[in-house]
Amino acid sequence: MKKLPYGISDYERLVENEYYYIDKTMYIEKLENLAEPYIMFLRPRKFGKHYLQVH
Repeated sequence: MKKLPYGISDYERLVENEYYYIDKTMYIEKLENLAEPYIMFLRPRKFGKHYLQVH
């Protein structure tokens, strides 16, 4: 049974240890091509906030 990668951000470790991994890179182009002036990402509180911030 595959494990959930709680707190693991190392791709190589995810693959080697057979953790669940969902690749969503196909959505990047779709987001870039949207004609919307703003895109809102909804997420649970305190869930991945630092990944959505633009530096």
